[in-house]
Amino acid sequence: FIGAGTIIAEQGKVVGITTASSLWVTAAIGLTVGIGEYVLAAIATLFVFLILTSKIIFKKLYDISTNSGS
Repeated sequence: FIGAGTIIAEQGKVVGITTASSLWVTAAIGLTVGIGEYVLAAIATLFVFLILTSKIIFKKLYDISTNSGS
């Protein structure tokens, strides 16, 4: 299945969920372009970019706030 190979369980934690979902959304955006819905594909691309970027920013902020308290 698409994305299933990127989901791995390591030391009781599941990793790769973001990568798997990114593969799915990339395929969906590709299909959207394929049917000629360029505006919808551009909006979806921007939306996904903002979500993935905000995830990185929030993760950095969370790491900084948890490390400063120790």
